[in-house]
Amino acid sequence: SLKTLAVSDNQLSGTIPSAFFDPLVHTEFISLDGNYLLGTVPEGVNVLSRLITIDLSRNMFTGTIPSFALSSGLAIARFNENRFSDSAFACNRPNARLYVRDNDLRTFPLPADCLHSPRIIYGQSNRIEGVFNLSILQNTEEAYFQDNL
Repeated sequence: SLKTLAVSDNQLSGTIPSAFFDPLVHTEFISLDGNYLLGTVPEGVNVLSRLITIDLSRNMFTGTIPSFALSSGLAIARFNENRFSDSAFACNRPNARLYVRDNDLRTFPLPADCLHSPRIIYGQSNRIEGVFNLSILQNTEEAYFQDNL
């Protein structure tokens, strides 16, 4: 069974069909960064219960960063340099690292009732508006939110 899938910088284009993730149920590392993938990330990714690292950076994904991002056993979730405008994160991965810089996020990437925020959050260069409750970050060691216009 496949543990690692790395297809970075291959000029792959188009959308990811939901069934794409079905045969990857034992995969621990997926890197699709640096391609031309677009549309939303399909909910089919939720079948990846053994996933530790996912890197979807440097594509053209839009919509909401899926809720799986910190709700499973993920330690590293990279969504940098896409066009995401919202996030739906669950917060039960206190040792995780979350990378969401250079997107179009308009809201703080963690829910207000977050009990276990990620250890490190990179949220630079988005469009985060309004005020967020800093107590959400009580377990976070590093949080970067510069250049949010």
